[in-house]
Amino acid sequence: MAIDPLETRSVLNFLKHLRPPVHVILLYGDLSELNNIGSWAKVDRSEATPSQDTADRAYGSLLSLQKAADGWVVNRIEREALSNPARLIEIERRIKETRQPPKALCTYPLRHLVELEEGDFVDILSPHDHILFLKFMEGRRLMLEAVKEALESTLGSSGAEMIYRFAHYSGIKRREIPNEFRRFRCVLRNILGVGASFLERIIFRRLYLKLGSSSWVTV
Repeated sequence: MAIDPLETRSVLNFLKHLRPPVHVILLYGDLSELNNIGSWAKVDRSEATPSQDTADRAYGSLLSLQKAADGWVVNRIEREALSNPARLIEIERRIKETRQPPKALCTYPLRHLVELEEGDFVDILSPHDHILFLKFMEGRRLMLEAVKEALESTLGSSGAEMIYRFAHYSGIKRREIPNEFRRFRCVLRNILGVGASFLERIIFRRLYLKLGSSSWVTV
């Protein structure tokens, strides 16, 4: 299914304004959709890129490392790699811990990602600073719903409103939480401490359930 060019521009504009170190996951429907940003994400042969040996040692042969625009390194994960989710989780956690590469964009086929067990899905998403969808606006909507349901189910409606209020004081409007997800997670940690990690996982679980029943993912 073709992606509206406005959606593609929204994704690229979002990425353009992020500052390193940053670790982003981009979820796409199929390869034809991902090709809409192909001119940006393709390998730049004119610049030094990691050799295949280096890539294998650093990330394993599951990933295809590509040097893209603005210093981004694109880790293109395809369906076959999802047969070993434990390895992908290890890789994503290492990128988070080392912050190498400083600007990492990991692309995953959404339809196959939601076929994983819920725990694997959550563990793959958790290390990322931002969760992006190539269908940018629909992804924002689902993220907002997942956040709302997670907050209300764990903290109640009054607790959820308190979180939204603190986020607002930090300059994050409710509707902008998907775009400010890294900062929103900082708000959660400032308020809840170690309990924030539990709440974040609930958010990703809610997202997993929503994606599993979404027609534009499963069709």
